[in-house]
Amino acid sequence: MFADEARFGRMNRQRPCWAPIGVRPEVASQLIREYVYLYGAVSPKDGTCVYLIMPAARHGMLPDFSGHLGQKISQALHPAVVDGAGNHHGDELMIPVNIMLHLLPPYSPELNPQENLWDEFVRKSSRTMPSNP
Repeated sequence: MFADEARFGRMNRQRPCWAPIGVRPEVASQLIREYVYLYGAVSPKDGTCVYLIMPAARHGMLPDFSGHLGQKISQALHPAVVDGAGNHHGDELMIPVNIMLHLLPPYSPELNPQENLWDEFVRKSSRTMPSNP
């Protein structure tokens, strides 16, 4: 399986408004950032997908996802191909015994089929979101 994580969210932006010439309007605004992290794995062989929504992307989250993945996959030992992000390797990283991590070469997202699924998620979500002028 190929595994990866992605950040999805929203960030509001200030909008222009009309005002009489020479008047600078005061518009109350607050910058809001809301994100959710989606961990996912896909098997190109049979199309099996496993996803888990997490509040952050840090060292402690990959073991949680790999544990979830280990429960969903019935094989005794399963390889998981991941990119070389800092939270994908390290001595303190605890991975379940039935998951074996393999790192992709640096700067090669095109080798991970999961990246194509993230692009598809973004494409579909942008079509369903209302557009603001």
